[in-house]
Amino acid sequence: MAAAAPRFDRARRGRPAQQRMALVLAAGLLLGAASLQADDLADAHAAFDAGRFLEAAELSASVGSADGLVLAAGALRVHGSYLAPAEEQQGYFQQAMEHAQAAIELAPDDPWTHVESSSAIGRYAQTIGIGEALTGGYGGKMRDALHKALELGKL
Repeated sequence: MAAAAPRFDRARRGRPAQQRMALVLAAGLLLGAASLQADDLADAHAAFDAGRFLEAAELSASVGSADGLVLAAGALRVHGSYLAPAEEQQGYFQQAMEHAQAAIELAPDDPWTHVESSSAIGRYAQTIGIGEALTGGYGGKMRDALHKALELGKL
C-alpha cells in the first residue's frame, strides 16, 4: 500500500511558525489599540459633555483618528468661543483649524471633517479683523469647506 501524499496547506507555505505567531500577536495588539482608542474617545466625549473642553481636546487629539481630531477641534473652538479670555481665543481657534485640517488629511471623504474645518476657520477669521480675513481668503476657505461637506452628502 502506497503512503498517502503529504497535505499541502497553501496558507502555511513559506510562513514558519514564528512568523505566523508574530502576525497573530500584531493583530491582537491592533485590536487592543483600537479598544483603547474607543475608550479614550468615549472619555473625551464625556469630558466635552461635562464642559471640560480642554480635557476633551487633549484626550480626543491623543487618539489620532479623524473622529478624535474633529472632536478636539470642536472642543477647542467651543472653549475659545465661550470660556477663554479674549486675548487667548485666537490661539484656540488656530489649534482647532490645525486639528480639523489633520482630520481632513486622515478622512477626506468624511463630511464632518470639512464642517469642523469651516467652523474653526470662521471663528479664527473673527479674531484677526475684517481686513486680514478678507485679504487672507478666509471667507472662501469657509465656503469651500462647507461645499465639500455638502458634496459628500453624508450629513
